[in-house]
Amino acid sequence: NNFSGGLPFILAHADSANPQILNLVEGLTDTREAFVVGGLTASQKNAHHVSGSVTGGGVSGVVFSPHIEIVTSLSQGCLPIGKTHRIDKSNGNLIKELDGRRALDVLLEEAGITSSGDAQNMAGQIHAALPVTGSDTGDYLVRNLMGVDEGQGIVAIGAPVNDGDVVMFVRRDADAARLDLQNSISSLKKRAGNNIKGGIYISCIARGPNMFGNQNAEINLIREIIGDIPIVGMFANGEISNSRLYTYTSVLNLFI
Repeated sequence: NNFSGGLPFILAHADSANPQILNLVEGLTDTREAFVVGGLTASQKNAHHVSGSVTGGGVSGVVFSPHIEIVTSLSQGCLPIGKTHRIDKSNGNLIKELDGRRALDVLLEEAGITSSGDAQNMAGQIHAALPVTGSDTGDYLVRNLMGVDEGQGIVAIGAPVNDGDVVMFVRRDADAARLDLQNSISSLKKRAGNNIKGGIYISCIARGPNMFGNQNAEINLIREIIGDIPIVGMFANGEISNSRLYTYTSVLNLFI
């Protein structure tokens, strides 16, 4: 996305401990049109915010004038392992049937797992993904697997769903994530041109050394493609782009 004299650009920092954080993030543009990026707190201790005073539990951030030119892009960290499926039966965050079959059977088949006893060990590697309606880039929101009911074939995920929604399953993949980041940076550089003043980079805490092995792997790739620009950022426990909450992704924003 490109913001040159268009919508205000909001950089937000939200408290991941707030159970209503998804509604808060999605509601940031309810009162004014804006493009929102940012991340959720990833602190091991109290997630303090400073907004006039030390506080917490909500969202803090900064609104940039529409006259400040910014380009931004999002890079995924998970790779689809199968096709999309229609949710036939669900209840809250529980998926009961996909394409007329037990949801767990579909998941095990696509994950290549033959024993349902191994299903509980998939957490952290296999996830659910909800395709973004209307996206022309195949965008999707990754949500963690919260558990399975082997007897009833139910799969619980970290987001509410409805009958008729579409879901697919994805796997964390370092090589695919590195390639997607490389392509994303290259595309963003073309859109930004030759007058890049600096950048803000937000990456999932599960990426970085946890995915690529090197603490500076992502920043090194950015500088390899774009050059030695001033850049700041943070690791997040959930990434915000276009007022949506993502996971296992990264968001690069360039000032031009």
